[in-house]
Amino acid sequence: MTKTIYLHVGPHKTGTTVIQKACLDNTDVLDKHGVSFPSLYFTPIGHHDLVNTVRRRAISDEDLATLASGHEKALLSSENFIHFSAQDWKYLSERLAQFEVKIIYAWRRSSLKMYSMWQESVKHGGTTPFHAFFYQDLIRPGESKSLMQTLNLDAMAAAFGKDNIHILDFDALSESKMLVSEFFNLLGVDGTQIDISGQSQGFRNESMDPVTTEVLRCLNSLSVKAGYPQNSKTREVFSALQPTLDAEMEQAKSLMENDVDTFEVGDYFVDRATEHALKSKFMTNLVHYKAQKRTKNIKVANQDWLLKPQAYQLISAMHEKIMKNY
Repeated sequence: MTKTIYLHVGPHKTGTTVIQKACLDNTDVLDKHGVSFPSLYFTPIGHHDLVNTVRRRAISDEDLATLASGHEKALLSSENFIHFSAQDWKYLSERLAQFEVKIIYAWRRSSLKMYSMWQESVKHGGTTPFHAFFYQDLIRPGESKSLMQTLNLDAMAAAFGKDNIHILDFDALSESKMLVSEFFNLLGVDGTQIDISGQSQGFRNESMDPVTTEVLRCLNSLSVKAGYPQNSKTREVFSALQPTLDAEMEQAKSLMENDVDTFEVGDYFVDRATEHALKSKFMTNLVHYKAQKRTKNIKVANQDWLLKPQAYQLISAMHEKIMKNY
């Protein structure tokens, strides 16, 4: 019987970390259902090394032999798979030709995930303000892979076949608290047996409040100006020091008190346009699709707070503390 490889491609901010941790916490359940979560290409907490391996065109015969061994199904999961080009997908399909390949993609309404994606960039060293972060996407939504998600799905379908793509309605499944169980059901695993009670232990990718996000963005800017690489190091040190920064964070909150804007997102033109495009091409691939107007409020600190003399002094003093522990 041909072995099946499931490629969980995320994308970012669609519960990928929760699902990956559920795989690690429930290997016994996966084993019982004949599904492996391989160590090959694995770096905490997903199969992120496969990305560079594909880009280097370096999937070896030994790698394929490892994937072919063991259970009749294997799951490879990384939200970074979403950054593959059409040529990357073609190469991957050619190297995995001996397997049946299924793709699992979680679709989240475009504007509902925009804030989360920006915040994720800040966590990894980003310095761009919210409104600038998506400027190019919003002026050309039809060319944006972040917003017009069919662009990525078309490339996957060309490589592996449209019928081999499963698209989870992230928003509907999150509302019903069925995202994790439905994901595992697609693998042939009884989702009701998956225990996620340990999700509070170890690695969690939690959202940040608007004040913390803005403070971190400013700290990232100072790190970049000081010549440090743009990565997550500033956040890691900042997070470790947060218990000692209560007074500074209270001051930042006070300084931003009148400079936090609220926006309602979820029913923009780009949401309706991209949802229409998805349904037109991939309606039969959608899992638990629920047509419903979904909106939420997001809060973003505007940069006017930086005009206050105390603001730069505060951020500079906090950055000095961070540099001493960098």
